[in-house]
Amino acid sequence: MTFRLPNGLCIPSIAFGTGTSWFRGNNDDPVNRKLINCIKNAIELGYRHIDTAEMYGTEREVGIAIKESICNRDEIYITTKIYCGLENPEQALNNSLNYLQTDYIDLYLIHSPYFDKTNDDHAIPHIPENINLEHVWKQMETFVENGRVKSIGLANFQIKHIKQILSVARIKPVVNQIEYHPQLQQRELIQYLNANKILIEAYTPLACLVHNPGTSLDRIIEQLAQKYQKKQVQVLLKWSLQKQHVVVTTSSDYTRQKESIDISDFRLSNDDMDKIDEEGSKYYFRKHWKKQIEND
Repeated sequence: MTFRLPNGLCIPSIAFGTGTSWFRGNNDDPVNRKLINCIKNAIELGYRHIDTAEMYGTEREVGIAIKESICNRDEIYITTKIYCGLENPEQALNNSLNYLQTDYIDLYLIHSPYFDKTNDDHAIPHIPENINLEHVWKQMETFVENGRVKSIGLANFQIKHIKQILSVARIKPVVNQIEYHPQLQQRELIQYLNANKILIEAYTPLACLVHNPGTSLDRIIEQLAQKYQKKQVQVLLKWSLQKQHVVVTTSSDYTRQKESIDISDFRLSNDDMDKIDEEGSKYYFRKHWKKQIEND
């Protein structure tokens, strides 16, 4: 299943993520063979979208896995992100292309508009200061024009930051990748993105099960899982997909990988979608970039 981006290109709706538990922070560390094998398994199961980032330190593993996989490069959609290299986007892109063993990137994102060296997610070895996001965006537009990048977008951007980009953009961002799940519905931001025809990519879509369980939402999700004869994970992913959001999910477990992509044979009713919306909105939970966004 794919969604159509505002620029007319298509993006696979389910991405296999190589951040979070896979995070290393340095592409020059010895390769993680377990991650390579997990990516290859995911591709065999039907994943055709791999999400990585300069900051994760997992681009090399993605490149190796695709080379060793059953698919050709043009069958796999690669998303990566620039962050630590924002001071020199040209060099950052060249590094990513080298690590990924490819001559183009399908989707290239600015990883965050926040440059706090005390990032509360991970220890970042170097975060640039005094970055001009508008200038970075203009450089990213040239990457599209010279064919090294097919689409460009944002991640973790709030409305005020998106407005900065749109004020100078000749090529508009096609996506904003954000943390999104029933306990973090971000309705004002979603409304703004929809109004500006910017597709939402949802990462940490399972947060209410994995990171903040034990609420009344659990009961709703379990009831729906029984109703549709699916796993709770599948219900949550379907909830995001039916909102026309790309989802980024991951697992090192083969069975769970299979469950996460095997969700095309059912559809949640409008009433059941509303139940998740309503119950989830009773809670607030943010896993990533919490300090930066809440203090912004």
